[in-house]
Amino acid sequence: MKRRFLLMLTSIIFVVPLLFFCGRTQSNSAYAAGTYGLNLPTQQQIKDLYKQLNIDLNKSITYSEKYSLSSPYAAGDISSADRQNGLNTLNFVRYVAGLPNDVKLNDEYNKLTQAASLVNAANKVLSHYPTQPSGMSKELYSLGYNGASSSNIGMGYTNIAHSIVRGYMEDSDSSNIDRVGHRRWILNPYMQYTGFGYVDYYTALYSFDNSRSTTFTGDYVAWPPKNMPMELYTSYSGNYAFSVNLGNAYDTPNISKVKVTVTSKKKNKTWNLDKNDNGTNYSEYLNVNNEGYGMGKCIIFNVGMFDEGDTVSVKISGIYKNGVETPISYDVNFFAINHKHNFTSSVTQEATCSHEGTRTYTCTICGETKTESIPKTQHKYTSSITKAATCTESGVRTYTCSVCKNTYTETIKAAGHKYSSTWTTDKAATCTEDGSKSHHCTVCGDKKDITPIPKTEHKFGAYVVKQKPTATAEGIEERTCSSCGTKEQRSIPKLQSSSSSSSKSSSSSSSSSSKSSSSSKSSSSSKSSSSSSSSISSSSSSSSSSSTSSKSSSSSSSNNSSSTSSSSSTDSPTNSESSSNIDSSSSSPTESEPTESSSVTGNDSVPVSDDSSASSDSENSDAQANGSNDSQDGSSDQSMSNSSQNNNDNGDINVPLIVGISAVAVLLAGIVAIIVVTIKKKNK
Repeated sequence: MKRRFLLMLTSIIFVVPLLFFCGRTQSNSAYAAGTYGLNLPTQQQIKDLYKQLNIDLNKSITYSEKYSLSSPYAAGDISSADRQNGLNTLNFVRYVAGLPNDVKLNDEYNKLTQAASLVNAANKVLSHYPTQPSGMSKELYSLGYNGASSSNIGMGYTNIAHSIVRGYMEDSDSSNIDRVGHRRWILNPYMQYTGFGYVDYYTALYSFDNSRSTTFTGDYVAWPPKNMPMELYTSYSGNYAFSVNLGNAYDTPNISKVKVTVTSKKKNKTWNLDKNDNGTNYSEYLNVNNEGYGMGKCIIFNVGMFDEGDTVSVKISGIYKNGVETPISYDVNFFAINHKHNFTSSVTQEATCSHEGTRTYTCTICGETKTESIPKTQHKYTSSITKAATCTESGVRTYTCSVCKNTYTETIKAAGHKYSSTWTTDKAATCTEDGSKSHHCTVCGDKKDITPIPKTEHKFGAYVVKQKPTATAEGIEERTCSSCGTKEQRSIPKLQSSSSSSSKSSSSSSSSSSKSSSSSKSSSSSKSSSSSSSSISSSSSSSSSSSTSSKSSSSSSSNNSSSTSSSSSTDSPTNSESSSNIDSSSSSPTESEPTESSSVTGNDSVPVSDDSSASSDSENSDAQANGSNDSQDGSSDQSMSNSSQNNNDNGDINVPLIVGISAVAVLLAGIVAIIVVTIKKKNK
């Protein structure tokens, strides 16, 4: 052992290394400072770097220079690619442990390790202190001896990377488990350079470099670390010891005090280790080694192998800092970088029509999970018309999902008008206004083909006397339309005055007129001129006959009566023209135009018959019902009769003409008076 340390010293002091960079690896910039601690990567970071480095544990070594295992001996050399593969593996292991992964190759270290591999291969014995092979020069042997005594050495590995993973880092066989020295040299926080040699399955890795200028300040370096790839966790022996290298802050541990608890989550098992487990039963083993392999203070324990996907919890007690117990606790998660997952799946979130679902896959080996989206389900729409389409406007149909209430709409086209082929009367025609008709839409009532309907004829009733005629004024009769109430009037001719009486009947007529105004009219009418009305004569005849029989002598009465009756019963030839005219004007109205008419709205009136005698009877009836009116009419008739008799010699007097002239004279006198007053006012 002393010799090994002397060789290491000699190497450090006297060997001047020739440095050059043989390849790039991923480095951690966190270690550029003067001090550093652990920088543990995640599983994904480990996977990413592993793929980047393209580590190959199975590639056979190729030689750039051939070696010779007999005299003359030649160390030969391996290809730079093989050395780079070894360097990548060493730096990857350090990266996983949380240490700087920027170790570089040193050419002098490469020569030492290549010579060491040659000497051990020539001797066919693996030794840190090989003997000189027969026929080998002292110079070559010395170089090989120095290399073997300052390196990790191994035999039977496919290449350098293979020796690091399956040999030096496992380090759990019965000859190495008590100290795991090879592992501790690789995990030396102060290593900055290394070299590799390989001859005929004998290999060497230079370990004694402590040239890193930065100081490690971490409490410990554990292997397996927090995230342990299954690609690095392999064992030929069936064991894989855990190791914890304590930092400088810890006191030197003592196995009598150290206790370790290991719990496997997957196995659901806990191991408690103490000094009593420091035997040869390596399946449950505990040891403390404080020799100078890399970091000097190391706790080593083993409880067997763990499966991918397991999480192992470690707690170490009975260790101290400056006399104060300071336990360490950490977890190790075993996972595979390139393993074939055995996934089982379950739906962790159901898909709906409003959001995607999630299916989660979990590896039964490593516990790794992954998820995938489950597409949204189809909406379950029901529809309803939220706005009905009309003939001219579009409608809206709304679709609503019964699950998520999502909605969308679509347009319902306007239906267009559906016009009826039959006419519809929009406004009925009346006798005063035109109507209208059109074709209607059977849906909305819209109209087209609007056509006027001509006015209808008035529906007039019978004429009704509104004002009776007199000898001085015409009368008025009126008829009314039963549909619109329009009134239409026409005049009734004035009554005609009596002519001078016959001389033979004057005394009789005079006597009769004092008894009855109606008989006076009748008597006078029998001898009067042809202008007398046959209707009046007929009416007076009946009255005169009655009056005479009661007041006069029988003979006179008889003569007068027969004379009057004869006159009333037949039309006189001399009076036929006048009588005919009067009958024509008094006859019942027809649909022909009246002689005089006007539209007047008046009071209610009593209808008259078309018959002249009926008119006379009506007048007599009125005379009997209204004594005052009859009296006035009678006195007027008597006056006219007397006037006629008094002026018989002078002929007939036209009373309405005299009255009209008088009225005009009064009107003219009034106008003259107004003009005179106006002139006087202006003069003033």
